[in-house]
Amino acid sequence: MITSLRAAGISLWIEAVLSGQANPDELTHACGSVRVRAKEGSDDHTSLAVFAAKLPANEHVFLVLTRPGDPGPLESVPLLTSEAIHAGCAIALTARSVVLMPTEDSNLWLSAQAPFSVKPPLDIPDALRLLKRTLRETIDDIEALDVAGGRERIEDCLIKNARPSTPDDWDPRRHELLTMALALEDVLLLAKQDPGGTVSASAFPKRQAELVELERLVRRCIEAAVSSTVREPTA
Repeated sequence: MITSLRAAGISLWIEAVLSGQANPDELTHACGSVRVRAKEGSDDHTSLAVFAAKLPANEHVFLVLTRPGDPGPLESVPLLTSEAIHAGCAIALTARSVVLMPTEDSNLWLSAQAPFSVKPPLDIPDALRLLKRTLRETIDDIEALDVAGGRERIEDCLIKNARPSTPDDWDPRRHELLTMALALEDVLLLAKQDPGGTVSASAFPKRQAELVELERLVRRCIEAAVSSTVREPTA
């Protein structure tokens, strides 16, 4: 399954080319030699850079991070939803009604046309405030439960977490949101791998359920950071 870091990086660079913040060559430099092929029909590939450059001006790009039990903001036919969950993500292009999904090789993506809708992403300022509060609370809770080696290991994880490359003039609020969300995702992974020395058997299911909800919030914040902002048309 593709990582959130890789999926977010590809989505944000497609959006950057579409919005004029980057050119196709910069996309290739940041993402590598990513190829796109139709899911059905021709076996011909095109580079992601060329694919992004040909998107219509009215296109919107939405990253959807999908997991079993959480299809995210994507609503589509059952087959497409199932395939997106298996792949771990989808990038929805609403103007063309096209969904991109990664194969096992994250450098090869399949494009499929199907009816779908995508719920609008979280508002960036609201998502930032929510994530900052959640991050503080999560670190305190995990430290109290002696999970993931305590605060020292958690803070080390936050410092060392991977960050995607972004365009030079990318919105700093988006950058902050994406960096924090990816860091919290790493902390939650540590928490799931360590049962916690002070967690009783009766409390364990509740704790796991809370982690699942936190992971869901993190995915929505990553999506918001790299997806298009939909603005109401002006008169």
